[in-house]
Amino acid sequence: MRSDPRRPRGLSHTPLEGAVWTAQKLKGTMVRVRGQFQGKDLFGEAACAGSPGDGWVIKDGSFWVWVTGHKPQGKGWKLDPTSRSDAERWVEVAGNLELRDECVVLQATDVMVVPAPTASR
Repeated sequence: MRSDPRRPRGLSHTPLEGAVWTAQKLKGTMVRVRGQFQGKDLFGEAACAGSPGDGWVIKDGSFWVWVTGHKPQGKGWKLDPTSRSDAERWVEVAGNLELRDECVVLQATDVMVVPAPTASR
């Protein structure tokens, strides 16, 4: 698999759980996380004070973040934030972490579709 030229150089993957647990410490820093697309909180698991109305959610296990600043789309693909069938897809998001009241928000600079993790990961 070739490296994506749009991916910020030197930015390693941070597990979503780690980003959520250390959001206060990571606030304002650039991170790269992966999660299952959840659209505009299609399953009602990410409601919180400060949730962005224009955002969408990614989730891994019981951890989730809101994503803003970039639509869930790229060259040759587009996910619908209102479609539960698109929640089968996984994405990788790079951006700056923010805290908005109770919400962890990722101000995205890059989004790409990635394969779902395998059971061995």
